[in-house]
Amino acid sequence: MWIGHVNRIVSQSEICRFFESVQGKFERQLLDDLLMDYNPLERPVSNESDPLEVTFGISLQQIIDVVRIL
Repeated sequence: MWIGHVNRIVSQSEICRFFESVQGKFERQLLDDLLMDYNPLERPVSNESDPLEVTFGISLQQIIDVVRIL
């Protein structure tokens, strides 16, 4: 990936930081309240050694501009 004309490997933390959302005071408070007792070490499986398959999707919300190159 080229960033600032420098070829570099983007770490997962950099990607997460890039895709952080900007929200208002009330949205931030709601998220803080929902995740207050969240423990990332807990897994929703009966046997902790079983693998856990996680799937997620992404969608395009808005197209700003389309440039056609001939």
